[in-house]
Amino acid sequence: MKLKKSDEIIKIEEALKKAKLKQKENIKKINLEFTETILNKLKEDDNFKNDLKNLLSKYSLNNSIDLLNKNYGAFEIKQKEEEPKKEEN
Repeated sequence: MKLKKSDEIIKIEEALKKAKLKQKENIKKINLEFTETILNKLKEDDNFKNDLKNLLSKYSLNNSIDLLNKNYGAFEIKQKEEEPKKEEN
């Protein structure tokens, strides 16, 4: 025989479900912001690329390196363009 839940328990249960959903949404938002920040930093800073790649390698996260490189070209080092040489007269 199943016991009927009291109204208070039902309200608490609904509030907990809403709180859990809200928490998941907040975590997802924070993760997206973090990912965007990292990807932007990877585009701008070759030193950051090297440091992050070394850190991921240190913890045997080579799959992460491959994934970031494949999807975003994250660890491609930009070649500095040579400045045109000034002609001497």
